[in-house]
Amino acid sequence: MTQPTGDSITRTFGANDAVARFVVSMSMAKNDLERALRDVMCAGEKDAPDLFYRVRLVMGHLVEALDSLNAYSSEFKDVRRLLLRVSKEGQGSLKIARGTMQKVGAEALQHARDNTFHYPSPRTNYSPTSDEHLRHVLAGMGARRAEVHVDFDTKHVTLTFADEVALAMSMGKHAPQPDDLARQVGLTRDGALAFVEWSACLLVAYVEASGAEFGKPEMSRMS
Repeated sequence: MTQPTGDSITRTFGANDAVARFVVSMSMAKNDLERALRDVMCAGEKDAPDLFYRVRLVMGHLVEALDSLNAYSSEFKDVRRLLLRVSKEGQGSLKIARGTMQKVGAEALQHARDNTFHYPSPRTNYSPTSDEHLRHVLAGMGARRAEVHVDFDTKHVTLTFADEVALAMSMGKHAPQPDDLARQVGLTRDGALAFVEWSACLLVAYVEASGAEFGKPEMSRMS
């Protein structure tokens, strides 16, 4: 039986190396964003009821990814040096990803991050509380019908009204209009795709600088 080639995780990414930890963090973000983007595309093609949820995941992951990137590059000069080694194409992709905050609106993306991974509560960690934000959003939903979606094949019920409120909270608006929603989704998608492309270039730059060896890709077999 052929033994796998390539260095171990510990050898490739030293635990005490801030640059290695940065690359691992960005690689984690790449995986999450790629999966979330695939799910958005699939949900959009099928007009699936979970589309709004998938969109919120992309927005939330992108904000977290950029926040981590900015923190590492601010804290460690060696990380900044590695960023300069990334290819010209990769640096262009990073510029697009970072520009998403300005194009979509930092407040909108911040709302997306805060309201994707947390649920409204009256806790006073923030002012106003998320419960107050929920009250404000519900009051502005107007005559929108409280709908549910039933898949009669699988017997699965989606509480559509909850997804609509969640998306409105994520965007910081009472009831986002279709054109505005499409614009923000498109910009966020482009920013997430650019981040994925940049993170691949970052890994190449790291491997070249560190001399790490990944070996041949392994094919997984379905049982």
